[in-house]
Amino acid sequence: MDKERRARDEIVLVVDDRDRFTGRYASRTEAHRGDGLHHRAFVCLLFDPEGRVLLQRRRHWLWDGLWDLTAVSHVLYRGGRRETYAQAAARALRKEMGIAGVRVRKVAGFNYFVRHPAGDACENEYCAILVGTYGGPVRPDPEDVYEYRWTAWEDFLRDIRGRPQAYTPWAYLSVEALDQVGWKPM
Repeated sequence: MDKERRARDEIVLVVDDRDRFTGRYASRTEAHRGDGLHHRAFVCLLFDPEGRVLLQRRRHWLWDGLWDLTAVSHVLYRGGRRETYAQAAARALRKEMGIAGVRVRKVAGFNYFVRHPAGDACENEYCAILVGTYGGPVRPDPEDVYEYRWTAWEDFLRDIRGRPQAYTPWAYLSVEALDQVGWKPM
């Protein structure tokens, strides 16, 4: 299924600024058009046993070619049920990076709105930050990922702060949110 059709077919959960479900669902496309609809999303950061973070340079319909965190997506309504963050993260890690069986935990979250500079699209999301540990093979899906790298956390922080334009907006905002809560890896 092509990405545009998948965006029309995936159903996201509309939430308030405290991540409470409003009772409304929307297609992923509808949630990202114009001013969008505030919906539930997440980023996932995986660390290897040496404390390095796994990053990807993603293929994306809006933010193509930018560096990003390990996996990112939305919590979806599928098969008559709302996914949990853990279920959505497992789906995204498997699809994007070929990784399965990782336990993640939520360490922070933030609200944000970013209009895409090249059109009538935006990000209007409550974004949970999930972290986990993984030391196995990485098999990225070339439909989603151009390349990946493991990098030391401090090197990543220096790079994203020095070159924020090389990263997705939510990657940069995730770092700021982690700083605000005083979170450090391992």
